[in-house]
Amino acid sequence: MEFDLHIHSRYSFDCGLKPEKIVRIAKKRGLRGIAIVDHDTCEGGIEGQKYADPDFIVIPGIEIRTTEGDIIGLFITDPERPETDDAVKVINWIKE
Repeated sequence: MEFDLHIHSRYSFDCGLKPEKIVRIAKKRGLRGIAIVDHDTCEGGIEGQKYADPDFIVIPGIEIRTTEGDIIGLFITDPERPETDDAVKVINWIKE
């Protein structure tokens, strides 16, 4: 089972693709699932879940810049990201 666990959508500054198109492309390439992890928001992943089906999984997530580097959190659906760039605090928020 092949997944791509680091995809950005139009909700990130560095991508212009809509989640629906991302899912179509991923399926065409033979993936069984993806994680949409936009910078500072989980909106792309939440929108992408609308296009999931029993044979294709969409995991919502977020990528947050911290003082220690970027951290990706998977299965994140809380639109309110932590107001900190402290890596430990971000990790604890993701774990919650």
